[in-house]
Amino acid sequence: MTIDHSTNQLSQAFRVRSPPGSTSSETISIPTHQDSRTGRQVVRWKDILQYFESAKGVMNGEDAILFLTDEDLEDLVPLRIAHHPGVILDVVIGNSEQGESGRDVLNMTTAGAAIDVDKACIQFPEGCTTTDISLLTRDVAMLDTSGDQSIVMYSRDMSKEARLSLLSYNQLYSSCFQAIMSGQATQAADIKQSMDQHFDRLQVEMDKNKALQEQLVQMQQQMEIKQQQMQLLQEHTRGQLLEKQQQMQELQQKMNEKQDHILQMQQRTLDRLAVIQTRIQALAIQTYELHEYPIPRLFIVLPKTMRLRDKLAKPFAEQFRLYFLCECGAHTMSEDSKILHEIHLAKHEGYDLDKPTEFFEKYGSYVLTLMYMIKYGIVAAGLIVPPLANTKILDGLDMAKESLKCLEKDIGPLVDDTIRFLQDIKTNTTIDSELATEHTESDKLEVLEGADLRQLESYLKVKDEGRVLGNLYRIVTPEGHVKWVCFDHYRSNYRKSAIQQLRDVVEANHGKFIEETGRIEIKIVSSTLAKQFYDAMVKARGIQELEVTLGWDAIMDDLRAFADSITKANVIRLTMDGSYFKGPALDVVNRNRRFDPLLQVASNGRIQSFRLRSFDKFFSRVNDDSLATAPKLRVLSIEPEIPFTEKTAKSYFSGFLERCPSLKTLELKLHHQYSISKATAFILNKLHQLESLVIDCGRLSVTASVLKGKVEDMTMTIVRLCDLNSDDLKLVEQGPTQLAIEYTPQTVDEDRLVMILHQNSGLSRLQIGCLEERSLTIINLVISTRATILKEQGFSCLRTFELMDEKLTPFRTGPFNDKTHIQSRLSFTKDSADFDMRTWIRLQDATSITNEHVVWDFIHQYGWSVVCLMAPWTFNNDLIAVLDDVTKKRGSQLEGQVAAAGLLLKRYEKTLYYLGLYGNSIEHWLPKVALSSTIGRNFPKLETFGLVADFKSGVPPACVPWIAMMVSAPTLGRELDSPSQLSSQGSDTQQQPHDKTGALGPWMSLKHIALQRVLFQPEDWRTVIEAMDFSMLEHLDFKGTNFSQEQLKTLIDRIPGNISDIPLKILDIADTDLARSTNPRILLRELQRKAPFIKIKGFLA
Repeated sequence: MTIDHSTNQLSQAFRVRSPPGSTSSETISIPTHQDSRTGRQVVRWKDILQYFESAKGVMNGEDAILFLTDEDLEDLVPLRIAHHPGVILDVVIGNSEQGESGRDVLNMTTAGAAIDVDKACIQFPEGCTTTDISLLTRDVAMLDTSGDQSIVMYSRDMSKEARLSLLSYNQLYSSCFQAIMSGQATQAADIKQSMDQHFDRLQVEMDKNKALQEQLVQMQQQMEIKQQQMQLLQEHTRGQLLEKQQQMQELQQKMNEKQDHILQMQQRTLDRLAVIQTRIQALAIQTYELHEYPIPRLFIVLPKTMRLRDKLAKPFAEQFRLYFLCECGAHTMSEDSKILHEIHLAKHEGYDLDKPTEFFEKYGSYVLTLMYMIKYGIVAAGLIVPPLANTKILDGLDMAKESLKCLEKDIGPLVDDTIRFLQDIKTNTTIDSELATEHTESDKLEVLEGADLRQLESYLKVKDEGRVLGNLYRIVTPEGHVKWVCFDHYRSNYRKSAIQQLRDVVEANHGKFIEETGRIEIKIVSSTLAKQFYDAMVKARGIQELEVTLGWDAIMDDLRAFADSITKANVIRLTMDGSYFKGPALDVVNRNRRFDPLLQVASNGRIQSFRLRSFDKFFSRVNDDSLATAPKLRVLSIEPEIPFTEKTAKSYFSGFLERCPSLKTLELKLHHQYSISKATAFILNKLHQLESLVIDCGRLSVTASVLKGKVEDMTMTIVRLCDLNSDDLKLVEQGPTQLAIEYTPQTVDEDRLVMILHQNSGLSRLQIGCLEERSLTIINLVISTRATILKEQGFSCLRTFELMDEKLTPFRTGPFNDKTHIQSRLSFTKDSADFDMRTWIRLQDATSITNEHVVWDFIHQYGWSVVCLMAPWTFNNDLIAVLDDVTKKRGSQLEGQVAAAGLLLKRYEKTLYYLGLYGNSIEHWLPKVALSSTIGRNFPKLETFGLVADFKSGVPPACVPWIAMMVSAPTLGRELDSPSQLSSQGSDTQQQPHDKTGALGPWMSLKHIALQRVLFQPEDWRTVIEAMDFSMLEHLDFKGTNFSQEQLKTLIDRIPGNISDIPLKILDIADTDLARSTNPRILLRELQRKAPFIKIKGFLA
């Protein structure tokens, strides 16, 4: 049978697999389907079962056809096999059906209707010759008893009994022939005996009818001949059958081996999935408390479509984007909730990875586990993550349509791409090795510590600074565990009216309510206002952090009311300022137990972080009845000095520490007469579980990492070397691994610094705050001292030395001020005097650098290390020559910002990525910069261009073409020559020749343009705006300019209207003519239509 499907759809031919020696079975054609994942044509197993109900498998000749599997060798669902065009596949039928088939083919009964002999069903023994088969087939054709005609002609005078015997004989004859042809010799012999009995009964009739006698005898003889022929044929083919049987056994053995291999692969896949599920389970059940969980912990990383700019800058780099997840689940469900509570993407466009290689080195294993969780799903610890095929993870796409355009249909391929990428770069361990090893390094990476989470943000390109990552909100479950959820799930947990009431109360008290993190900062000036705040806070719920100042001299009853509200509101991080608690005469009875309610708050079973500031003799005003176990307290900070010399206060403080079994971080201030080393020993004897200890005694502070009651690493910060006493020096001799000195070591301190370096062989990092006049001396002192230590001891652990501004202030870019700042970072080679050095220099405004200035000497010696130089126009040519000479001899690292020094622009134009021109009276110096530097095409790496005046200043029209060149698109920059319009305003500066014929490398379009406090003529505004390249531009800053509605219209017209992914995100119009306009809203809406991601800053109306 062939099924006719009257369409153009492809089909696959099938037939029942027949026993050896049989003729072909009927053929059935079944339509194929196209696999959406691979594009291949396949046949579904359930379609095969519709036509072959007892099908057990499919074969192509002697080869078994297996079901298609995924990359983990799991059968694809629904089950399917590959399409084999032009081939008829054999369907293997189960034993039960074969038995039924056998019974249907041959009916061996001796009664009933005549047998229909189908030549296609006769089983010919193998080895039969063509002649034998033809003879047997012809004989069987003669035995067709299905019609009205009998093999033996009846006689008219034959009796009724004879007629019945003859009919039975005919039927038995046919059955016997079929038994012989099917190889059933025993059954044929039985039928032959029955025939003999009927033959005897017909003897009387044969005596009467000679013709009948001859015919029956002939039939008997033919039957005997055929039996003999069949016996000979069976004996002839027995050897071939045995050989065929042996071949079938070998084939079966191979099939068994393949099946065993498949089972092994399936088991291996199951084992791998078990390991993955264990990883996911460990991650899902991990709980974090507030101080450990500063930012969201659940995120995925997906490949992103590379822009032309990225392909040119990093043609071989993988580009990825990180998306945070909403941790909704059982903890966000409520009775009237109508939204799903399954983990999904946060409503945010995601974050590009700033340093993907370093990111994956640190977080790769953790990210891989998260990707497995998204792919396979899990339900654990209140989290619900369906498998990727059924997930609603894309619910957050409405906030990220442009960045996730490729995900709108299917996120699955991108998840698989990330998993494959992480598996390829994973070098320390693999899942397979975990099956054989119980303890692996990857076991340590199932969860992230708080420090790891805090570092995560440094790997992200964050553009919405000031907001919580992923636009998520922090909530705390009744068990005290922190979760980060989207606004929809946050809102479903907390009543809107109660939140609004709390917000109103906080604003009325001039406080700050950060709803995303559940944090309130507030100062309350009376008990009446405090009661209003307490009621609103308890009703709103969800307040996790409270930083509060009670601005009156509160009595004990006031503190009880405060403590009660903190407990009811489930606050878990409390910071309290006690500056106003001076001890009223009305509360003199409770003077020595006045702060008991605050200690009881720390012991309420909810508080995890407890910080006290500016309290006067706190532990002298508590009673031992208030001391109770604080089971959840992990962070304790006591800013009032601990009076270790007062016996009672020290006893209460000691008793409180003993009741903090979970305390991990302790921060203290010490009385100036008590040694830090004594306090450290006392505390570590009480707190064996402590991990971090911070002690500040004013002139120096110590931060120690602690393990099992012993200091592992110590970071010491010294205000001034000259302030250290003998006890302090003993502490320094204990060997800090990191040392920071906030203020400049003077000449008298040099010997003390050398001694500290000699006595601390384990010191690995040194930071010194230093004025510029001592910078060169201190750097040379540290380098020479380390070289001496290497010569004397053979080794030195010092690897990093940083010279910073006083108070350890980091280097800042921006407008010049009245102070020169030099910052250097030296990285030393292990056990070698060699070092690498990078220096940032910011010169004082209007500074004249001569050969007597410290900067002159510094550049002369270490100019090769300068990576960032901010110099005013007074940076003279003699110093430029020195810098030029030094960099020629040893090379240059200058890659940062060079401001308002045109000759340096010329030398370093091809390496600059940030160019900021700052100063006043720009009409005097800007033409010199424009003439002495070259056109925009010679700044191929430039990302940021800024022209910033200290006061509002007009831009000389002759400089406008140069500014337009700097902000122009690459194609425009390649075609235009230097601005010939520059006038004689810059004639005192020799114009440098321009390279018009040099080879041009990849040109990076600008991302940030800042024109601040500069005033253009309307036609000059049009020239600059129309030259701007918007392909990569993200930030446009016109702060303090005369940018107006007319310029806004030009800007809107300049932005392409046929590009949906304009990256412009910020337009700053603060203090501009436009900001003061009465009705620019229509234009601003048009701007937002063309640039959908843009935020307008500084608009007043």
